[in-house]
Amino acid sequence: MKTPAQMRKNLFPLMMKLEEQRVVVVGGGTIAERKVQSLLECGAAITIVSPRLKGSLNQLAAEGHLIHHARTYQPGDLTGAVLAIVAINNKEAGKTIAEDAKRANIPVNVVDRPELCTFIVPAVLRRGHLTMAVSTGGASPAWARHIKRHLGAEYGEEFTRLFDTLASLRQALMHEIDDPALRREILLKLTDDSILELTRSLPADELEPALRKLISEWTRGESAAEDTDGRA
Repeated sequence: MKTPAQMRKNLFPLMMKLEEQRVVVVGGGTIAERKVQSLLECGAAITIVSPRLKGSLNQLAAEGHLIHHARTYQPGDLTGAVLAIVAINNKEAGKTIAEDAKRANIPVNVVDRPELCTFIVPAVLRRGHLTMAVSTGGASPAWARHIKRHLGAEYGEEFTRLFDTLASLRQALMHEIDDPALRREILLKLTDDSILELTRSLPADELEPALRKLISEWTRGESAAEDTDGRA
């Protein structure tokens, strides 16, 4: 058996809540634009530090979706941030910002500079509540994107409909079914491949009623089995 010292030092996968949390992005180009779009999907409170903004970033700033400091990075810009992303071409400035972040214990990603990063951003596929992230640990980002494309072909938009419906149903079942063992059994049945086929065959507004009908049949069957056991 390998000792901890002999083991490969893998990255630790983590899903982080960023809603209303301050995230600083240094840079205003195309790469920064992509990072900002992903952060907005998570509800982050974004501050961009860059003399200029490209693409949609100007409009996002004008509409108040982010704060823009129209200048180069200055010490103190990371104060209060929970994450920092550096998307600039200046290597020395990138190193300085990374060092500032590390001193402040702020996770930092410097695009295309893995040696300066304390976290990396995986290739991400979203289908509503379902999030799939692919990382090669920096070995081949191109392969991570390639695998993401394959996942996108396999996991279509029907998964958005399915998990939106299951999120609603799960909350309802927590209130409607007191028996935790029965709840677990029903939720497990809802992972059957036949549920996915049903999702694919029905319009979004018909899926929840159809699943509720199935759940009703399952619970009636459970009650009938209990009655039979009792009579026996």
